[in-house]
Amino acid sequence: MRKESWKRIPIDIVFLLYVTIAYIAIETDFAHMRSVAVSYSDGIFYLMLDIIVLFLFIFATRYFHRNSYIISICFVGLVQLINITFSSESTKFVLLCRYVTWVLLVFGLYEWMIKNKKSTNHITNTFTYALIGLSILVVYQEIIARSNFVSVGINTVYWVELGLPVAYLTENKKKRYSLIGLIGIAVFVSLKSTAMIAFVIPILFVILINGYKKNGHLSKGLFVIIVLCLLIYVIIPDFEQMLQKEFGLSWITKINNSLESGGSGRTEIWKTVISYQSDSTIGQWLFGHGYGGVITYTGRLSAHNDCFEVLFDYGLVAFIPYIYAFFCLIKSTMVMIRKKSRVGIAMGISLVQFTIISLFSHLIIYPWLLLTPSIIWAACFAENYNSKNNSFVKANGVKCE
Repeated sequence: MRKESWKRIPIDIVFLLYVTIAYIAIETDFAHMRSVAVSYSDGIFYLMLDIIVLFLFIFATRYFHRNSYIISICFVGLVQLINITFSSESTKFVLLCRYVTWVLLVFGLYEWMIKNKKSTNHITNTFTYALIGLSILVVYQEIIARSNFVSVGINTVYWVELGLPVAYLTENKKKRYSLIGLIGIAVFVSLKSTAMIAFVIPILFVILINGYKKNGHLSKGLFVIIVLCLLIYVIIPDFEQMLQKEFGLSWITKINNSLESGGSGRTEIWKTVISYQSDSTIGQWLFGHGYGGVITYTGRLSAHNDCFEVLFDYGLVAFIPYIYAFFCLIKSTMVMIRKKSRVGIAMGISLVQFTIISLFSHLIIYPWLLLTPSIIWAACFAENYNSKNNSFVKANGVKCE
C-alpha cells in the first residue's frame, strides 16, 4: 500500500498544481483567456489543461461509472463542440479547447476522485484557498472601481460566487466563514441583482436545512440577523446615502432601475428570442441555429436564459438532455440531503445557484464560468459514490466496484 501511494503522489501534486494555476489564470483573465477576441496562445493554454485532465481520466479509469447527470450534461457539451466544429468561426481551435475543458473536468475529475478517494479532500482544500485568494482580489477590484464612481454592475463577482458551495465542502469553520464573508462582500459591492439573488437564496437554503437537521425546525436566529441587516440598509437613509456618496453604490437605485427596465431589458430579450424561435423551421427546432445563434439572429449578447439559449443555439437534440440533466440534479441532491450526505448541502447550494443564474443570466455560453461548478459537481458526486461504496463494503464485507 505504501509503495502504491508513493507512486500516486507525484501525479496528484502535478495535477493539483496545474489545475490550480490554470483555474486562477483563467479566472483572472491572464492573457485575455476570458475575452471574446481570442488568440491561439489562449487556446494552447486551455489545450494543455485538457491534455492533463484527459491523461488523468484515462489513467484512472478501468470502466465508466454511470451517473445520469454527468453523462447528460457532458452530452450537451458535446453538442456545443460539434456546433463549433461546423461553424464559420476562424478561431475554432481556441473555442474547442475552451469549451471541452469544463466537460473534461466534470467527467474526468469524477472518475479520478472515485479511484483516488483521498484526492477529494486535497482538491477541496486547494480549491478553497484558491477561491479565498480570488475573492480578496475581486473585492479589491470592485472597491477600486466604486472609488472611481463606476455605477454599473460588475460581472467579475461570478468568478467567485459560483464557488460558494466549496465553503460547505470544507470542514474548517474559519475557512468556511472567511470564504462566505468575502463572497458576500463581493456580491454586495457588485450591484448585480442576479448575483445577489444567487447568494441570498442559497444562504437561506442552508439555514433551512441546518435548522431541520439540528432541531427539527427552522433556525430563527440567522433569519433575524438577515432581516435586521436589510432593515438597516433600507430604513436608515444615512447608511444608503453614505455608500452612494463615498462609492456611488446604491442598491435602492439599482432595484428601481431594474423594475423600470424589465430586469435590465431581460423581458425584451426573451420576447425577441421566443419570436425567432417560434418562426424556426423543423430543422432549426431539432438542431438549433448553430453556435452563437442568439447573438447572430438578435444582436443581443445572449438570451439571458440558458433554456432559451440551449434550445435556440443547439435545438431539441441538446435541450432535452439539458432538461433531463437538470431533473437528475434535483433528484440526486434531494437524495443526498435526505440521507444526510456530507456533500448534500454543497450540492444543494450549487443546484440553487445553477438554477437562478441559468434562468436570469448565462452560464452555458461562458465555459470559464462552468469550470467552478464542474469541479464542485465532480467532487460531490465522487464523494457521494465513495460513501455509498464504503457503506456497501462495511455491510457486506466485500469489495464493490
